[in-house]
Amino acid sequence: MKDHTHRQFQLALMCAQWWLTSVASGHYKQRGLQRGAGKNPDGTIEFRDCTDEEKLDDAMECAKRHMEFATKCSERLAESEPR
Repeated sequence: MKDHTHRQFQLALMCAQWWLTSVASGHYKQRGLQRGAGKNPDGTIEFRDCTDEEKLDDAMECAKRHMEFATKCSERLAESEPR
């Protein structure tokens, strides 16, 4: 379990770093991200492209979720250390 948690911890940190690098470089703006924008007359969902600001917010939220998961892994690893 400890090895698995350690690998999950490393992966979460790597993913968080990827998202933060995407933000710092502006790469996040290239994402084809859309949001629902109501319904079409035929009842299907209408979508719109997200703004760069919405893409930035989403990228930062992704980084935050990965960092929160890394924190949980770190806490679990600390609990398994000998005292």
